[in-house]
Amino acid sequence: MKHLFTAVLALAAMSAGAQNDDSNKIYDLSTGRDGSRMFVNMTVNPKEIHQKINSRLEIKPVLWAADSSRSVEFPSVTVAGKNMYYYDLRDNDSTMNLYRAGKGEPFSYSVSLPYEDWMELSTLAFKQTQSGCCGAINAQDTVPVAIIDLRPRLFNPRFDYIVPLDTAEKRFNLSGRANVRFIVNKTNIDWNYANNYVELDSILKTVNAVKDNPDATVESIWLKGFASPEGPYDNNVRLAKGRTEVVKEYVRKNSSFPASVYHTDYVPEDWEGLREWVAGSSLAAKEEMLAFIDDTSIPAPVRNDRFRSRFPQDYNFILTNVYPPLRHTDYRITYTIRKYLNVDEIREVMKTRPQNLSQNEFFLLANSYPHGSPEYDEVFDMAVRMFPESETANLNAANSAMNRGDYKMAEKYLANAGNSPQAVYGRGILKALQKKYGEALPLFEEAQKLGIKDAADAIEQTRTAMERSANGVTYLPYGNKLK
Repeated sequence: MKHLFTAVLALAAMSAGAQNDDSNKIYDLSTGRDGSRMFVNMTVNPKEIHQKINSRLEIKPVLWAADSSRSVEFPSVTVAGKNMYYYDLRDNDSTMNLYRAGKGEPFSYSVSLPYEDWMELSTLAFKQTQSGCCGAINAQDTVPVAIIDLRPRLFNPRFDYIVPLDTAEKRFNLSGRANVRFIVNKTNIDWNYANNYVELDSILKTVNAVKDNPDATVESIWLKGFASPEGPYDNNVRLAKGRTEVVKEYVRKNSSFPASVYHTDYVPEDWEGLREWVAGSSLAAKEEMLAFIDDTSIPAPVRNDRFRSRFPQDYNFILTNVYPPLRHTDYRITYTIRKYLNVDEIREVMKTRPQNLSQNEFFLLANSYPHGSPEYDEVFDMAVRMFPESETANLNAANSAMNRGDYKMAEKYLANAGNSPQAVYGRGILKALQKKYGEALPLFEEAQKLGIKDAADAIEQTRTAMERSANGVTYLPYGNKLK
């Protein structure tokens, strides 16, 4: 039987995927596992199977283990010539599926047996026995018809992480918006107005978080004040400048940084903020308002008056509900962090001040752990939280997520990973791991053109997966081997 299986493998290599070679005697062959059962289905056409009047052909499906150590036989089908058919019919063997050769309509053969582990890698063959009068065997052979390989097919990717640049200087920015509200036409802060204390405190907390960081050096604190587009333009210039200065002085007095680090800017009329609100509104005149705001030919000194006269029905609502939030202050704190000397120090910093680490330092720390370990994954997850806009951080986090089987998170990260060769390759890996091979292949082919060396192996794995039949069975040509 070892010789049989070797021959079967050679035959499979030449004709994988072929089914029955257009035979009109036995066709529609299918086999495989269905839950706890191993099945064989086929259609037998006795009218096309010719036998002498005193002869019979018994066809018995047999399943052989790959190492020939085990086998099991399915119920047989017997097609007999005229005399032998009536002889067997009189014999009344209830276990025999008996049909007369050259007569009758095609019939369906469908049987199953309990599945056993050894069947995972096996060969289905037809054992054919030609016999005559008195049970004398005239000829017997075994013809392989299918290679069965039900082993799980796993795509084994080679992930392509990107090493972040080791920058000479670690510069960071913390930015935000404080909705410090000012009374109309006033530049002084009213602590009882709106939520001013909380808003100003948010700036101080951000500034002090940097000040209290022993490894940080503040380079600049930038403040930009905005006034709403109402009233005379020159007065709005005065208000925007004055309100920015008031916020700056408050922060300076409560944070102890020298005046030299502060920089200010202002916007007399926040038309951009108004446009954002209008675009998201359901106002009937929304499109007309957007066109007006986008028209840069209208001079600044008359812009607000024309807007008010153009949209009188909506202006009072906008004045009361939209303009107050447009009086705000944006801020940005730029600072540098010293570089850390070794992985042990980086590990300690990640526990307490992960925001101090550069992407390169995160990468060095991750690779100090075994690949795929919980610690390894944790570092890449932290890196992408610290650098959510970084394509490199998102790609590396996606690779880490795919490696641990979290495809949903990987898809989220890959959406922010850009279109680098590594990102294209990563998207191909995700599709392949999801068994979407038809979508994975063109991505791998594109990645290969872009210079990803491991794409060639991924292409080969993907094509192999696509060529296999859905149920892990490779059918061999049976054709006219039937006696």
